[in-house]
Amino acid sequence: DDLVAAVEKMMQPSGASRANLKRAREREASRLASAEAKRSKARELMEKMDDMEASGALLCLRAIEAFMRKACLRIVDLFAKMDASGDGTVTAEELRKGLKKCGLKMKRKDVVLFVRYVDLDGGGEVSMQELEGAVRELRRFNWEKQAFSKLLNSSGAPLPLRCAGELQLWRPSKNIDG
Repeated sequence: DDLVAAVEKMMQPSGASRANLKRAREREASRLASAEAKRSKARELMEKMDDMEASGALLCLRAIEAFMRKACLRIVDLFAKMDASGDGTVTAEELRKGLKKCGLKMKRKDVVLFVRYVDLDGGGEVSMQELEGAVRELRRFNWEKQAFSKLLNSSGAPLPLRCAGELQLWRPSKNIDG
């Protein structure tokens, strides 16, 4: 009996081994929680972009963002061009006229939809912070979309299921390349 007890005790992992195993499990749990938080944020962003596209506001936002990149403008500079009244906010009409000055001809309906969507406080006017937030979200969305497309293999098929669960930031509704 003593011999069996001694052998069983020798077969037990040491205190250091148990501590290392506990730390490894904690690191893995932390990594999984972090990955889930990133997936959750990405899902929220995708839902917001889907809502923006459904509302028609995405068309105007994409035009504004493309113009800013082409003209190397900051939000502050673009907003200053559009804010005719100088009150720190732009109405749909000010925005449309400002975009027209910049060479972007947008339909009144598209600009109104954009203002309704981006206006967080419901005042019917867009502040520089609201416009900046919308442009940042679009850029983040485009970056994540691009990053995910690189994770697809050359045939366009999704990654193996084992990888897809770890890396899935968003689900394309159609072929990304087309």
